[in-house]
Amino acid sequence: MKGLTQMSDSNRPNSFLINDDCLNAMSYMSDGLIDLTVTSPPYDNLRDYKGHEWNEGVWKQALKELYRVTKQGGVLVWIVGDAVVKGSETGTSFKQALHAIDCGFRLHDTMIWEKPHFSNPSSNRCHQIFEYMFIFSKGKPNTFNQIKDVPIKYGKPVGKSSQRHKDGSITNTVAKGSKGEFGARKNIWKINSAGQENFGKKVSHPAQFSLKLAKDHVLSWSNEGDLVFDCFSGAGTVGLASKQLKRRFIGVEIAEQYHRIAMERIGLTDSDMQIPMPIKPVNNHESAELSDNYLVVDANGIVYEAFYDFDSSAWMGAEDDKEVAGVIDFMSHCY
Repeated sequence: MKGLTQMSDSNRPNSFLINDDCLNAMSYMSDGLIDLTVTSPPYDNLRDYKGHEWNEGVWKQALKELYRVTKQGGVLVWIVGDAVVKGSETGTSFKQALHAIDCGFRLHDTMIWEKPHFSNPSSNRCHQIFEYMFIFSKGKPNTFNQIKDVPIKYGKPVGKSSQRHKDGSITNTVAKGSKGEFGARKNIWKINSAGQENFGKKVSHPAQFSLKLAKDHVLSWSNEGDLVFDCFSGAGTVGLASKQLKRRFIGVEIAEQYHRIAMERIGLTDSDMQIPMPIKPVNNHESAELSDNYLVVDANGIVYEAFYDFDSSAWMGAEDDKEVAGVIDFMSHCY
């Protein structure tokens, strides 16, 4: 706890980035903490992530932990694609989706991210221009803010519509016209990649996320003030989207280079990252006297045991009663 300083409420950031392995970071998080996770894990071995290991054992444990830390009614947006190995797509994305269901998630929707252009032309198959966006929910989703940006061509009823029932019978109805200038977006989203968004500019991450894509998912599945998480935060695009949309954010990135880029993009400093974050109640950790204590973690991944003193509105060290730094506002519901 040495070196930590008290910060006023006005200085407390709404974002917190942790430079650590996602499994280690999530192991300290409380059950049911996260409203929304938007993340894009490594796609098989398509990119070099500074030598960090990525395999089936890692993504299986990550999905298990994501289910645990997600609130009831919370949503996980898992954006992924497959490598082609020896002429065959690996199918890893489908394996991950099925494992998420085994962990307890509902597969609420299978969405498609369609990119306007392809980067690697194929000679014996159609050019690849999409990625899967699996929308998992822990029970019925608490939030869905439907995006309406599809221009309506017809405002009056046109023709008839029909519905075929399970027994084979058909019900005919008059088609209903739409009200307003724009209708609801479907589940295939045509959005530029990060490289296309930043055409002519240097992209700081080998698989940087599209800011537009991140913002549209954050808008769709969360509300202002909700806590958004990205366990593979990379260059911090989901964090930047969350900040711009007035959501609170926690990001975890194992590579220090990308962690630093994310801090710069989101506008965080080393001082901001010295505010410890309460992430897990210490339930019967050592004795009954410590049942109201919490584990807090700083940017260096150092975990402390502390409790919140409501009289002084500050975090106190459980062992020596010395005041530790002010807690981030967005974690206030933890204590």
